[in-house]
Amino acid sequence: MVDSSAPVPRLGLCLSEFPLDGDGRWRNVADVVARVEASGAEGLWLADHILWHSKAIDAQSTLPVLASHAQRITIGSCVLQLPLRDPVTVAKTFANTQMMAPGRVVCGVGIGENAEEYERLGRSMRTRGKVIEASIDEIRRVWGERGGTRWMNPEPVDIPIWVGGRAEAARRRAARLGDGWLPYLCSPRWFARHRALLEEEAAEAGRDPAAITKAVVTFVDLPSVVSEQQDAAKLEHWFGFDPTPRSIAYVKQQALPVGFELREYGVGDHDGVVTFHAPENPEHISHSMVARKGAATHEFPIKRLSTIMREHGHRRLDVLKLDVEGAEYDVLDQLIAQKLDIDQLLIEFHHQLPGIPPARTARALQALRDGGWGVVHVAANLREFSLARR
Repeated sequence: MVDSSAPVPRLGLCLSEFPLDGDGRWRNVADVVARVEASGAEGLWLADHILWHSKAIDAQSTLPVLASHAQRITIGSCVLQLPLRDPVTVAKTFANTQMMAPGRVVCGVGIGENAEEYERLGRSMRTRGKVIEASIDEIRRVWGERGGTRWMNPEPVDIPIWVGGRAEAARRRAARLGDGWLPYLCSPRWFARHRALLEEEAAEAGRDPAAITKAVVTFVDLPSVVSEQQDAAKLEHWFGFDPTPRSIAYVKQQALPVGFELREYGVGDHDGVVTFHAPENPEHISHSMVARKGAATHEFPIKRLSTIMREHGHRRLDVLKLDVEGAEYDVLDQLIAQKLDIDQLLIEFHHQLPGIPPARTARALQALRDGGWGVVHVAANLREFSLARR
């Protein structure tokens, strides 16, 4: 997590879980905090999920624990899914946390996007925007109450609330209500453009844009880091799918990193065997399920993405890269319809192939936007798109 509003950007580290002790417990929190402080980072932040596909820290209960060990770093949530929480208990948690890390606590909040968590907790995703705004108001009201027989004690002092999210609604919410803005999965160009919009919206709301901290959550690839929990490179486990002989031979000739596995079947819109057409250029290796006049044909197996995920025991994917030579449209239609849980999509569209008009790519992109993904980057050839969950 990077705070870009300071003259020199400040760097913090965000965790979704702690390293496990030998008996599978989180008892080494003090050591984690000490290592973060020794690294030179200026903050330690916690992601937040109540129900998740893997071990996940409960940020609300864990922030005071971190603060009790921290000597100099900022402690914050990145971000607390506020519509799933009671705002008064959130206010109390951060007031307590501040007692252990005075002046070094940030309350980062967002709406989240995991439908299962909302469903299991009996909350509505449709009203989460209104709920988070009402909850922010309630937290500040509770923090500001004085007198009488019941008020927030210990008394909170200047705990900033940062609003997380990439969506326009989140940005506007930060401009109106936030002490900070915390988007994620965005390019520098996107961030610059939306930062300017945030500042305009803050000024329109009668606020000083400079008083709103601008931060961003970014992911860093550390291929040398090995996870003791998974006995594999933490950020280097992925799968490749291709049934064609040239591709298989090419992959097997490479020095493959630890964690890479090739599956000798393709990704398509059904489970079965289909006809692949060889490339026109004999030096190329990519076959296509799109018919090519006069091309040699071969029969190869394919599987639905949902079938592949089920067979591998995956309920969600961090990243899916699709370069399937024209078959991406049917695959995308299916993953949208099945509401597959995928954080990032890297797609090469093939509207340059015969029979695939650019309008089909435009329809696919609109369907992805409607399905909850936002475009993060577009290559200069206007065919390669990076998208992230909003």
